[in-house]
Amino acid sequence: MRTRFGDTPAISSNVDDVTNHELYLWPFADAIRANAASVMASYNRINGTYASENHAALTEILKGELAFEGFVVSDWGAQQSGAPSAAAGLDMAMPQSKAFWQGQMENFISSGNLTQARFDDMVARTLTAWYKVIGGPDADFPEAAIGMPAELTQPHPLIDGRDPASKPTILQGAIEGHVLVKNTNNALPLNKPKLLSLFGFDATIPQKYYPTPGAAVDFIFNYGLESSGLNFSQVVALLAGGAANDPNLIPPESAIGGEAWNGGGSGANNPSALSETYGAIQIRARRDDTQLYWDFKNETLAVHPLSSACLVFINDVASEIIDRKTLASYGADQIVLNVASQCTNTIVVIHNPSYRTVDAWIDNDNVTAVIYAHYPGQDLGESLAQILYGEVSPSGRLPYTVGKQQSDYGSLENPCVEGSVDNAYCDFSEGIYIDYRYFQKNNITPRYAFGYGLTYSTFSYSSFDVYYVNGADLSKTPPNPSTTAPGGIVSLYDVIAQGSVTLTNTGKVAAAEVAQLYVHFPGEADQVHFLRGFDKVFLQPGETQTAYFDLTRRDLSRWNTVTQQWELTDGAELRVGPNAGQILYTASLEDCD
Repeated sequence: MRTRFGDTPAISSNVDDVTNHELYLWPFADAIRANAASVMASYNRINGTYASENHAALTEILKGELAFEGFVVSDWGAQQSGAPSAAAGLDMAMPQSKAFWQGQMENFISSGNLTQARFDDMVARTLTAWYKVIGGPDADFPEAAIGMPAELTQPHPLIDGRDPASKPTILQGAIEGHVLVKNTNNALPLNKPKLLSLFGFDATIPQKYYPTPGAAVDFIFNYGLESSGLNFSQVVALLAGGAANDPNLIPPESAIGGEAWNGGGSGANNPSALSETYGAIQIRARRDDTQLYWDFKNETLAVHPLSSACLVFINDVASEIIDRKTLASYGADQIVLNVASQCTNTIVVIHNPSYRTVDAWIDNDNVTAVIYAHYPGQDLGESLAQILYGEVSPSGRLPYTVGKQQSDYGSLENPCVEGSVDNAYCDFSEGIYIDYRYFQKNNITPRYAFGYGLTYSTFSYSSFDVYYVNGADLSKTPPNPSTTAPGGIVSLYDVIAQGSVTLTNTGKVAAAEVAQLYVHFPGEADQVHFLRGFDKVFLQPGETQTAYFDLTRRDLSRWNTVTQQWELTDGAELRVGPNAGQILYTASLEDCD
């Protein structure tokens, strides 16, 4: 659902209490437990009240139930009121609050609309976070403009804040995000092919990536949409909600102007040196004496009949504010179909932000391998080439379910009703049954299950064992509920059960397997289960190791809306396998010693 700078539609995200606790609060609780210093209040309403002035969300849940000790800051221009937002729990407004807070705090307090204690709390929380992150007034504070300029919308000097030590992490992160979902007859990895034919608009970097010296907004260049085919003014118009008013301003399905390495808007980043896919393949082709042919321009293609393999590179565009209109680009699919009709070894690589259906061509026998490459960042070319050539084995797993068609996602696809300020809303009526749980609950067979992913090896599972930890407190409600720390009740994070499964690499290539643990709760449909842990284990050929899982009280509890408490569930069944759709072993905790 779109939001616009300076003109914020009051979309209300409507969610029930169970869903809020069992689904949406978990990542916030984990971030707070990991000592996050600040939490941002969004543009939208939550159950009818703006997030920036939502007392239930900011004070009762965030600062109360989750024991958050830092400060709450508004999204850019998301503040909607003066005293009500301060009283509700907003501590800082960005980028400024001339219309609401500036010069008004004393009036709020004297009129009784804001207590002195709450004002003091706003100051204390902000200073506490400063001391925690920076270290206080005596800390070695970085020079001005390190991290962010004082006036980032104004011309400012370029500050080099790069750290060479981060380069291996950036590359490894890019490699880990690739998910191989099809590999017929070991089409991958490539083994010194004689002739490679390369196609698709996503194989090369954008033709221009160059800031204008002194320009006020060039710190974000083209907002991460450099390859979209749109000019800068069109990108700005889209991010300002212009598509709603201009039918000719259509958000692109694909970035046809070059490789997509990041999302648009706030998801954008400026790579230090963008690694090109074609360039990375070219280096290896020269090494292997491989002949390369390529056509990155046309959709109607003629494939050389002697091609050892044909690589097709496509992408999907996603950006803050700009809603995706489809889960598969028609133009991109046509390129795949065209190449596959002429090449018996067609390998498809997709730089995609999330869900991407592939059933327009996935069952074509000539499509032999498919990689969901996602948005890898600046090392997209090098990371992909290492996988294509078997220098590393892919080990990524899908963090979403791939349906066979867009309609498989049902109400998940568009839960929102746009309208006036009073009636625009999003009803998340699917509750806790999102993604794979939605597919399971509704008996929809996916194309690729949540957690699915292939490697260049094979693995066997054996000896699944689960047990309660000796001495674990198994009382129905959390013990010592008044003992809280950032993240909530401390005892919710006690490890009360553990599981293990034995993994063996039965293939010929060193690779990592990701064993996944799911919990089935009594009362749920038999096919529905919830991911509660995973362990990634790297194994040499023939090697055997054990994957381990820790289960906390929170992992095995459900939220009781009457008592407003977490309650430990009896008789949970634990399931283990390589993905949500392939369970190999089950065990019940109540049957264990």
